[in-house]
Amino acid sequence: MKSRNLYLLIPVMFIFQFLATQGLPKMERKLDRLFQKTMNKQLLKQGVFRLESKALDLEKSWAFGQFKNGQKVVAESPFHTASLGKTFTTVVIALLVEEGKIEFDSPMHHFLPDTLAQGLHIWEGKDWTKEITLAHLLQHRSGLSDYFEDRPSIGENMLKEILHNRDKFWSPKEILDFYTAGFQARFAPGTDYHYTDTEYVLLGLIIEELEKKPLHEVFEERIFTPLGLASTSMHLRSAPRKKPVGPMTEIYFGDLEVSRMSSLSSD
Repeated sequence: MKSRNLYLLIPVMFIFQFLATQGLPKMERKLDRLFQKTMNKQLLKQGVFRLESKALDLEKSWAFGQFKNGQKVVAESPFHTASLGKTFTTVVIALLVEEGKIEFDSPMHHFLPDTLAQGLHIWEGKDWTKEITLAHLLQHRSGLSDYFEDRPSIGENMLKEILHNRDKFWSPKEILDFYTAGFQARFAPGTDYHYTDTEYVLLGLIIEELEKKPLHEVFEERIFTPLGLASTSMHLRSAPRKKPVGPMTEIYFGDLEVSRMSSLSSD
C-alpha cells in the first residue's frame, strides 16, 4: 500500500551537510520552520518526525496535528508505517537466506501450497507462476499486478473494497483469492518493474510456511524483541509489548479516517 499519510522524510545526507554548516540553535530554528512549512503545504492532518545524530550530539523530535477528539499528536505517538513494513519482511527473508533455508533465486512455488500459487501469473496465454523467484518478489519484478490500487479486469480494487466492506477482516489467503478473481499479470517475470503489494503478501505467506507460525509472531521474535522495539506491533494482528503513551496517529484516505476499520487488515 502506498500510504495516504505522508510522514516528513528529509534525506539524511542533506540534513547532515546542512548541520555541518550551521550553529545548532540556528539550525534547530530553521528545521522547526521547515517542518511546519512542510506540514502546512501538504495539507497534512498529522505528522511525526525525529532526528538523531550522535556526531552532533543532537536529538530532536517534532509533532504536528491533533486527533479527531482534539487531543494533540505528540512526538511519542505511535504511527502506521504503511509500506515501510515491507522492510521487516525483506529482513526476515534475508535472515532465512543467511541461515541456508532458502535462496534469493529460489522459485516462489517451492514454498507455497499449490492451492495458493497455481495460476497466479498468466501472461500472453502462458502460466509463468513457476518462473517467479523470491528475488522477483522482493524487487517488484514478478509481473504481478497490485491488488490494492491497480484496476482489476472485473470488480473493484482493494482500495475501494475497504471502504465498501469496512467490517471485514482479511486473511492473506482471501487477499490472494481476491487477486486471482480479477487481476491479470503485467509482464513476464524479471523483464520489467511494477510496484505491487501482492508480492509481499506472498513473501509473508512463504515466511509463515517456513517458520510454522503467523507473520506477526516472526516479526516479534526476529526483529521487534532483539531490537528492543517494545512499542512496535503489526496493526490489527498483534499488540505491542509496551503500552503506547497514547493512541496511534489516525490513518486517512483523503478526508476519511479509516484507522479502526477491520478492512484495513487487507494492507
